[in-house]
Amino acid sequence: MKLLCLSNGHGEDAIALRIILALQQQPEPPKILALPIVGEGKVYTHHGIPLAGAVKTMPSGGFIYMDGRQLARDVQGGLLQLTRTQLRTVRDWAKQGGMVLAVGDIVPLLFAYWSGAPYAFVGTAKSEYYLRNEQGVLPRPSVV
Repeated sequence: MKLLCLSNGHGEDAIALRIILALQQQPEPPKILALPIVGEGKVYTHHGIPLAGAVKTMPSGGFIYMDGRQLARDVQGGLLQLTRTQLRTVRDWAKQGGMVLAVGDIVPLLFAYWSGAPYAFVGTAKSEYYLRNEQGVLPRPSVV
């Protein structure tokens, strides 16, 4: 089996890496490659996991939702070309009979769905930390 692991950020890369390392301990581990959609995926290469395609750190660092100017800088920095190349990489993987593991939010999930390959999704809901953390419910900020 061949598995392409998609992730979209440092935290998601770390979660995906833990899954990959567990899969590699199986008696017949799959051939695994990673494709970080955001950033360069250094956590993968540091652990010997090959990257499947093009990666690039964008000027925003992956936080384009916080400011429209960040999105403009990323587009000028090659975001559209990178996304097109990454989508092509995922589609080519699927054509070769590979499976996809998407880790993160809607972005890697859409990449996996669009590939046409069998896929699994591990959602990483960070929004819960606005309401609670490991110690319990967080105090609500004053509206005033």
